[in-house]
Amino acid sequence: MHRTLAVLSALSVLSVLPLAAQDKPKEKQLKVVGDFGYVNASGNSSVTTLNLGEKISWRTKSAKVSLDEYASYVYGKTDGTESANRLGIGGRLNYHFSPRLAAFGGLDFDYDHFAGIDNRFQEPIGLSWLALDAPKNKLTLEGGVNFVQVTFTELQDDGQFDHQYATARAAGTYKWLFTEKGYFQLFGEYLPALETGIGYRMNGEAAIVAPVKGILALKVGYLVRYNSLPPAGFKTTDRTFTTGLQASF
Repeated sequence: MHRTLAVLSALSVLSVLPLAAQDKPKEKQLKVVGDFGYVNASGNSSVTTLNLGEKISWRTKSAKVSLDEYASYVYGKTDGTESANRLGIGGRLNYHFSPRLAAFGGLDFDYDHFAGIDNRFQEPIGLSWLALDAPKNKLTLEGGVNFVQVTFTELQDDGQFDHQYATARAAGTYKWLFTEKGYFQLFGEYLPALETGIGYRMNGEAAIVAPVKGILALKVGYLVRYNSLPPAGFKTTDRTFTTGLQASF
């Protein structure tokens, strides 16, 4: 009797496993995320801030190839005078050797006149590895090189308005899912120049997204950008705190 019950129990478990695999939702081929934040204060103080962002991710049915496109914009006025104006936009093509290892190549463009950058193009290439793939925790590590062409708003100490150089690149992204749609994410990036006299850059961002209803969520972000040798007359560190709504499709 006990042996019969054991066999029946084993068969029932085996019959459920394929059903569980079938019930697992398939990952979307196309994902679109948009961010929006706006603040306007008048009276004793006059402040206007605007932050926009979007990301589009697409992958083939085989999941061998994927494409990411992203953009962000921050604008601010204080007492009627422009105090922030930064745009960043870029894209990346990924080829996945396996679900956890991929090669990528990208193109990024940005400007930030308040940091002395009139325009900057970057072409990162390298490898991406999903080092941790747990249900609630994800850790992605990246390594490669980055080619940079930058034009400054002011004449530099070497008598040039622009520089072209290459950097190494190391980056990591950690994501903790505390609900099905809510998460906390940390991103860090280190870009040491491969020639003397350029220095290194570091970028870091922390973000928390809390779902509100349906496709909408609240997002709070904090971005730090550091340049060990900034353009002449500018500071090494820029910090940006943003809040707003996020919509995911």
